[in-house]
Formats: sequence, structure tokens, C-alpha cells
Amino acid sequence: MHSWIRSVGLLSISGVLFLPGSMVEAKTTQKSTQQYVQPVAHNVSQSKLTKEQAFSLASEFVKEWPSMNPVLSDSSFKSNEDTDSSPTWSFTWESSDNIDRRKPYFLLVEINANSGELINYSISHPSLLATKGKEPISLEKAQQVAEAFLRKHAGKKLSSISLKPTPVSDDRTALTSTEYYFTYQRQINGIPFPEDSITVKVSPNGTIVSYYFTWSEDLNFPPDSKKISLEEATKIFKESPFITLRYNVPYPKETEVTEPKLIYDYEKELAIDANTGKFLEKPASLISSSPNKRSPVVDKPLPPLHNGTPLTQAQVIELAKRLMPLKNWKLTQASYQKDIEEGVSWELSFEKKKQNDRFDTISLRIDAKSGNVLKYTLLPSDEEKMNEDTNKTPIAPEKLQKLAIDTVQRLAPYQAQSLYLDTVDHDDEPRYDGTMESSFEFQRYIHGIIVSEGASVYLDQKTGELLSFYSAISQDSFPQKLPTYLSLEEAKEKWLQQLEVKLTYQMNKEDNSEKKQQTSNSQPLTLTYTLQPSNQKNYTLDAVTGKWINFYTNKPVEVNRTEPEDLHKLPTDRQKALRIMYEYNAIELIDGEIKPKDPIKRGEMIKMLVAIISNVNYDDEFIPKKASFHDVPTSSPYFGAIEYALARGYISPSQNKTLQPEKPITRAELAESFTRALGYHSLAELPNLFVASATDTANVKEKGSISIVTALGIMETTNQSFKPDAPVTREEAAIYFQKFLEAYNKKAPEESLFIKSRY
Repeated sequence: MHSWIRSVGLLSISGVLFLPGSMVEAKTTQKSTQQYVQPVAHNVSQSKLTKEQAFSLASEFVKEWPSMNPVLSDSSFKSNEDTDSSPTWSFTWESSDNIDRRKPYFLLVEINANSGELINYSISHPSLLATKGKEPISLEKAQQVAEAFLRKHAGKKLSSISLKPTPVSDDRTALTSTEYYFTYQRQINGIPFPEDSITVKVSPNGTIVSYYFTWSEDLNFPPDSKKISLEEATKIFKESPFITLRYNVPYPKETEVTEPKLIYDYEKELAIDANTGKFLEKPASLISSSPNKRSPVVDKPLPPLHNGTPLTQAQVIELAKRLMPLKNWKLTQASYQKDIEEGVSWELSFEKKKQNDRFDTISLRIDAKSGNVLKYTLLPSDEEKMNEDTNKTPIAPEKLQKLAIDTVQRLAPYQAQSLYLDTVDHDDEPRYDGTMESSFEFQRYIHGIIVSEGASVYLDQKTGELLSFYSAISQDSFPQKLPTYLSLEEAKEKWLQQLEVKLTYQMNKEDNSEKKQQTSNSQPLTLTYTLQPSNQKNYTLDAVTGKWINFYTNKPVEVNRTEPEDLHKLPTDRQKALRIMYEYNAIELIDGEIKPKDPIKRGEMIKMLVAIISNVNYDDEFIPKKASFHDVPTSSPYFGAIEYALARGYISPSQNKTLQPEKPITRAELAESFTRALGYHSLAELPNLFVASATDTANVKEKGSISIVTALGIMETTNQSFKPDAPVTREEAAIYFQKFLEAYNKKAPEESLFIKSRY
């Protein structure tokens, strides 16, 4: 184990930028940066700075953007009375020249109303952020820009921040225009407090496009002199069940049923009090969550409410009226929904008019395949509830529990035999409409193993009326019997190789308002040891195979990338080019080596091409209706990339619906792929437009593409010969891709609205 604290100056990026909208309590619309109106608001008196003083500080940032011809459009004051943060003044400028509302041009500046420090800064205008064909800024240079901005505007905090570790998954070489996010965590005596941080975003051309500052005041940081050692904390974690065995159910895809996986996942919120050596909350494994000592909602499977083709509108309305007391209720909306997580469903809305023109409303979501109710919400008239007899005796807890179980059986019978009552909570404080609520949470188990699905029932304690209901029971493709899996100790050993024990400060979770009012405003923190992954990939442990898989897709993941044994033997430029191909999973190692002289496959080239252009994790997010090629099924490692490329014209469809992804790609085929990706394919197809650039391409159908890629310097001829039918080696492909990338970046639209972000 080693310390993870690194001072400012060491390279690292991480974090997510959150830009909360300003609470506009006093708002003005302006026509000039020099004229403004003092807002009138009851809490402005809490500010040590007047609006004029704050405006003067904020206006310094406007001077850096004279070309936008700024006009002050909004100003507001935010008191932050209910938070640990200081009050803020907020100012927004817009460009007086901007006539295209689809491309907003604004500058936002927020100033600490007490100290005058910069809290929030954001500039938005695509044309100012373009690289204009130049090579995008590097990670190292972007960090230098970010830290120069920090030294200028956060100098007082500079000694109290530290860069978070760089996620390995984002440490690949940037291919196209890339925005970099740098998150600097607050630290006290070298110990991080992750809830406070400064985040800076740098554009591809080296412009600071946003800065966000989160800093809590009046915190009580306990000393670390009495803490247990790192070795002692590590021993406590090793001896505890810090991982949980459960079934992982990924999002379904339209074209395939993704099988659930039995996994061991570590408890991310688990923390040890560094002073006492005890867990702040017991590991879930120590709290009896096994259903063995309890009974399921129903002993035997119940027939589903619907079978066969999805419910029609008429059928779902009839089913809703059968399940719910909807007499005298008017249907106001019915819509058919289709999404990844819940499949096909119907959304229904009903209303019933009450006295004084008030309405009760009901919203329903019903699974179109099984008929299970996915969501039910009753929103009664506030007046009616508040006028009920407040002295009415609540229904006995055991009767409410039986009513909750009956509700699950009635509304979600499909797979109800796998649901177990998990937690019960009887509120002792009324909600907004005066209702006293009891909640019942049902957890799903298969073979005694927890599944991240279940149901929730919320009842009125006094009437037993159903207030709301939720269910998520979509997956039924579980194995007939529990497979053989790793022991807890074996799984712990594997996880400990990927986790680090780290010392951090945490905000106390207990929220006792009365105690806070009786004591000082200073909020105590707890010094804790937590488990942190050594990299930020979304992976988990397959409990059956003992291998790492993606948490969201159940696909294999290479957590610790193997260094190719033969890569260092190559010239530096070829090492770099091949490493990029390897980093983006376009090529895999063969017996631990990169094999630069081996031919590259069609599927590998398409995968790399899409990695450059898509700027997204296409393989997990692109979900076509069906496979377009017989030899590239949904299970193929090339499936997502090939479907993405086909949909965007980077490859052409095949009459016999075959692609031969494992076949070596020829030089002519590669030239055509490059031309298509650059958007020049229509030009390349024009007859007699191009003179053959080589003696052996006159009768080749890709001769137009070959002329284009050779003219752009992407591919070459040797002694006026292009060798169109020759295969392309991995080494050659890597070099060609670098040259293609240069051409692509120069051609890319300067005002692109989408730029990839790297954290």
C-alpha cells in the first residue's frame, strides 16, 4: 500500500463537474455592462460585499472576452442559508452579436459574497474553443494551464488542495479534440476531504472554459494523532466481509438476453473510524440479509397478469381498472413507452375532480409484456387529507404488513415467489399533505442470493390506502441451480489486489438538527479509512470464473493491461502508434506480443476507426435492432463498432450480408474506409475525376479513394505502385491511422458542438 496524496504539480485528472444553477431571488435584465440595477431581496443583507463590489470583481473576467461584445443579462444573490457554503453573487453576460440561439454565447461568474473569491466561472461559445485544425492540447499542457489559473484565482487555497489520482481508464492517448477535467481535492495535513474540491475544465485549444469551487465553512477536523495505523486498518478490512455476493443484472439489449452473472462486489461506502478502529456502519454481510429464515411473498409462482404479445391500449386500460378502484376516475393520458431498462410499458394517468375544483391524480406504469405494475402514485387533494380526523387510530403494523404483501401479489405477481420482505418503516412524522406513511421494501433473491431488483409499497397508516408502489422484476433467465463459485476468502484476496486502504475525512451522516442548534455551528467530521480502487474502471469480480467483468455489461475487462513484450524493440514512433491501437482495444496481444508484422484484420481496423470518430463507448451504448451481417453476431467483439460504422457510412453494406471481420484487410479496402470516414466517398466515386495515382490502380474500383488518401499523405506509393490487394500489417496500420488522424482533425468542423471530455 502507498499514500495517494500528491501535491499540486503532479499529473492527474479526475472528477465530474457539477454546475448548479443559480437561485435567482433578485433578477435584472441589462443592456450594458456598465449599467445595472441593485436587486431587492430580503437576504442581501447577509452579504459583506455590495452588489457593486462583487460586480467590479466579476467584470475583470469580461475583459478577457472583448470579442463577444458582452451584455449583462442576469444578476442574482444566493444566500445558501441551509448549506455549509458562503453566500454568492452571480452575474451572466451574453453576446450582443449572437443571433443563433442554438449556439449560446455566455459568460457566467459567481463571487463569494463575503470573501470576494471566485466560486464559479463558465464560458460557452463553440467558435472560441475550436482548435482551428491545430493539434489538440496535450494532457500535460492542459494541466499547466489549469494550475496557472488556480495560482491566480485560488491562491489562498493552493496549499490545501491535492490532485486526485488519475483514472487508468481515462489515461489513454487523446485522439481528437478533448476537454480535460482536473479536480483538486481539499486536504488537511495531507489527509483528503473529498467533499470539498476545485474543478477546472480546459478546452482543446488551452482555454479555461469552466472553474467550480466547492468549499465548506466552519468544519471541525479532528486531529489524526490518535488514529490506528494503516496496517491495522488493512488488517481489519482483511478480516471483515467487505465484499457481497449477488447476481448482477445488466441493462437488457433489444437483440440479446444478457445473462445475469454471479459476482462479488466490494462495499464502496464501507468505512472504519480511524480513532476507534470500528466500522461506522456494519458491512452488509454482517447484517442478516439472507432470506433463509423468512418466507417469500408467495410460496409458488403466480400466473402473470398478461402473456403473449404486448398489451394494447384497450387491454392495458381494462387491466388497470381491474387492478385499481378507478370508478369515477377519468383517463387523461395513455402513452406507450420503450426504453432499455424497463422494456415496453404503458404510462396511464387518471384524475378525479374534488371540491373547490381540486383534483386527485393517479399515475400508472404497467409492463406491456407481463402486466406487472411498475409504478403507481396517488396524489390526493392536499385539502382533503389535511381535513381528515388527525386523531384516527393507525392500523396495527401486522395488518399493514399483510396488506403490503397482498398488494405485491395483486399488482406484481410475475416472479413474486422470489421476493422477500426486507425492511419496514413506520413514519412518525406526517408528510406534506398530513398523511402518516408506512413503507415496505421487498428484496429479490434467487437461490438465496440477492438480486438488485424488488418492490416497494407505501401505505397510509390510518386508512391502509395505497399511496405509491414500485416494482422492478424484469429478469428471469437465471440458472436452474446455483453454480459453483469462489469462496469468500478467495474473492477477498483478488479484490485486495485491486483496492487500496486510504485515510480520508468524512462528513458525519447523522443529522440531528436540535443538537446542532444547541451546540456551535462547527460541523464535526470523522477521520476514516476507506477502500478505494487503484483505477476507476467500472469492473467487478465474476464469482464463477474469478475474472474481472464490466459492471454494466458483464463483458470481460482487462483491469491491469499487460505490457507487450516486443513493443520496446521497435522505433519510438512505431511504439507510440501501436500503443494507441492497443490502448483502444483495436488489437489484442498474441502470446503476450504485439506482433507488428502480422496482418491486421478487417474487424480490428473498423474498431479503431470508430474509436477515433465516435468519441463514445460505442460498444456498450449502440444498440441496433438486429445484426446487419451474418458473420458479425451480437456476441462478436466487433459487433458494436461494425454496426456503428455501417450506420454512418464508414463501411458499405454487403449483398450476401457477410463482412469477414477476421480476414486481413487490403490496402485498397483501407483506403476506401479512410475516404468514407473523411466524408469524401461521394467525391471518390465520381467517374473520370481522378487520374490514377499509381500504375497498378487504374482498374481498381477504389482508385478514387486511393488517389485521395495518397494526396493527403495518409498512405503512400512505392515506385508508383500502391499494391491495392496487399494485406496491411499491424505496424503499417498504426502509422496510417496516425496520419489519418492528422487529416481528420484538420477537417473536423471548427464549431463542433460535441467535444469529448476526459476526467
